Amino acid sequence: MIRVTGFFQQKDLQVHPQDRDHLLRSLRVKLHESIEVLVEGLVYPAQVTQLDPLILTYQEPLKTRVELPVQLTLLYVLPKGEKLDLVIEKAVELGVSEVIAIHSHHSVVRWQDDQLVSKFQKYEKKIHESTLQSKRTVFMTFHRYLSFDDALQLPFDMRLIASEIHRDDLQAKLPIQKIKNSRRIAILVGAEGGFSSEEVQKAIKVGYQPLSLGSRILRTETAAIVAMSHVSYWSEQQ
Repeated sequence: MIRVTGFFQQKDLQVHPQDRDHLLRSLRVKLHESIEVLVEGLVYPAQVTQLDPLILTYQEPLKTRVELPVQLTLLYVLPKGEKLDLVIEKAVELGVSEVIAIHSHHSVVRWQDDQLVSKFQKYEKKIHESTLQSKRTVFMTFHRYLSFDDALQLPFDMRLIASEIHRDDLQAKLPIQKIKNSRRIAILVGAEGGFSSEEVQKAIKVGYQPLSLGSRILRTETAAIVAMSHVSYWSEQQ
């Protein structure tokens, strides 16, 4: 079963041009082949009834529940190299609603204002592909770049900061019950070098709870994936 994106034009179901080209040229879709078309958060089973031009016959939308019961946001300090690519891909697969890029005291990578549009556009394709691959029904957003202090001011029901300073602190274990009672959850993860002790204290002062990811020091991309995985898993155990 192939998943693509589309839109309605009058009563006809149309496939988005980039997906149409991928279907016909790369996947060489066949007549009568079944596909799923994602339109505005709903998934429609469809069948190819004509190839040139591409025409689909669709049915009633599927009743699927694949999105998390919480809105999970990853506040992620920009890492070096291609690590952000991996984190973006896994964030989509784990059901994250939004990733917000931030810069902090230990930031090595910083984006300039004139780079932002091209940087965000670069990841649109990866988010699109990962959404279809994981069969999600909502596209994750990634379009904000904030300072550490500005990120702390964003409103959430539950706020977590991955802190290696607290890695052996029993009080910094994941508060599972609070996850189940929260609607909007934020996880703050640093890049190489983590957060300074001053930043951790500043976050705690505004309501962030230190989160231990275990007794070992994790790479930034590993820490982000582990933190997202914990919240994603436990939020669905309701």
